Amino acid sequence: MPRQLPIVIIPLFFLICFFYYPLVTVLRDALISESNVITLSYLIAVLFRPLERRIIFFTFYQAILSSILTLLFGLPGAYIFAKFDFPGKALLKSLITIPFVLPSIVVAFGFLMMFGPYGYINQALMYLMKSRTPVLIIDGLILILLAHVFYNVPIVIQMVSSSWERIDPSLDEAAESLGSRGLHKFFNVTLPQIYPSILSSALLTFIFCFLSFTIVITLGGVRYRTIEVHIYSLYKVFFEYHLAAALALVQILISLTFIAAYTKYSERVTKEVTIGRVERIETKPLLTTASDLLTPSRMLIILYFLGLFTLFGGPIFGVIYSSIYDPISKSISLDGYYIILNSAYNTNLGTSPFNALTNSLVYAVGTLFISVLFGIFSSYTVYRIKIRGGSILTTLVLLPLGVSTITVSLGLVRAYFFIDVIYENLWFLILMAHVLVAYPFSMRAISNALARVDPDLLDAAKSLGASDLKTFLKVELPIIAPGIIVASIFSFAISIGEMAATLFLATPNYITIPVSIYLFIGVRKFTAAGAMGVFLLIICTVAFLLIQKIGKSEISGGF
Repeated sequence: MPRQLPIVIIPLFFLICFFYYPLVTVLRDALISESNVITLSYLIAVLFRPLERRIIFFTFYQAILSSILTLLFGLPGAYIFAKFDFPGKALLKSLITIPFVLPSIVVAFGFLMMFGPYGYINQALMYLMKSRTPVLIIDGLILILLAHVFYNVPIVIQMVSSSWERIDPSLDEAAESLGSRGLHKFFNVTLPQIYPSILSSALLTFIFCFLSFTIVITLGGVRYRTIEVHIYSLYKVFFEYHLAAALALVQILISLTFIAAYTKYSERVTKEVTIGRVERIETKPLLTTASDLLTPSRMLIILYFLGLFTLFGGPIFGVIYSSIYDPISKSISLDGYYIILNSAYNTNLGTSPFNALTNSLVYAVGTLFISVLFGIFSSYTVYRIKIRGGSILTTLVLLPLGVSTITVSLGLVRAYFFIDVIYENLWFLILMAHVLVAYPFSMRAISNALARVDPDLLDAAKSLGASDLKTFLKVELPIIAPGIIVASIFSFAISIGEMAATLFLATPNYITIPVSIYLFIGVRKFTAAGAMGVFLLIICTVAFLLIQKIGKSEISGGF
């Protein structure tokens, strides 16, 4: 055990230094005054001041609305994928998972340019109706809700359709033989069997929307602020770090409560939904003849897919088109691409765009290597060394998923900004923040691969005299390589699209592409923002295709 101990200590030391200690710092700032006296005054202030109360209420309000809209839009899709077969079904079901690898700032920018007051839809309507003012007024809240639906509809479709398509068909047949059809059968037979997956997906959607930052700060303006955005404002704008810490503590308690409920409920659901279920029901063709297209049910399905295409394709088109079309000058050019490849100082960014691009790639490559290395150390500790408390180690690694990036960034600032060598090299803290986000996914992907290694192969290798290291290199590593590759791709994609921590921590010299997009949006340099968005779209699309090819089960299992 002593020679195996270092691989356990390395990731634990990282988590203690860059997650748990910063959280303790946030807790200290929330509960201890300037005179080093324990106080509840900061908590009382953020809970009872009118502004903070409105913000807390709005955070719940938008998360609940987003969850309801996501269910309303996602459940029909879950039904179609569970009940019908049609050409390209597998491909389409894979494509709807694209939002999982798209950076939030790209999606927010796409919605702004497509559906915003002066977005392309409004511009087309203004041209047709010869109006000088926007015809279709879409409030910032509506844009926030639409963007949240964009991200979370795939969760509902994937989770509910998987549950729906495994309902025993004999139950439907028995219900119909007793005269139960239509809505009566759905509410009395089908719904009781799929509601666990519906509730589970709704809880997960609520958590994601509750912790939303980039979408809200980009689309909400000054009018709409969530807890996450207000923590950022309290520290970065008003310099109220005690109040920011108190609000962060409130958010942690709320989010962890919902995450605990989701975890406990999803575990129970996993056990319940497998009892009495068949592997997969036999689906029926969506269309058998051309005349089926004219039936009301099929027309509704076609309209649904058109809506799905608009929701998913609209923002992506908005980003791509914005890279060559300037809505301010109403001209088409490649100036945006010229700007982002320029190494000259840019006053809008405080650095050169090319430097931001280089920073993103450096952070992403660094995140890839560190998170994968830590993922291998942690996974091997849990699944091979099997030290006592392996489940505790897994929990310690996954816990950062339940704490917002802004809260972690606040802790990192308060814990380390007073150290000169770190303050002068902020890239290090930014890199550590990126690793914190990617590390849990990396460990999960590698753990899933390790869990599928046949123990008999390892025993056979050792019986032939192979050492532990040689067994790992010659037997295990080739088998778990797909999991390591997927973890690498996912870590790279997560890092290159991360904005919240970088926006909180970085000075201009250390900003990244997502932060640059946000800053360009603020000064209405839409072609530059679009060009950078296209760059991220290409990287994330390639990452998506590679994950699909190598095996998305490596990253999805266990979440």
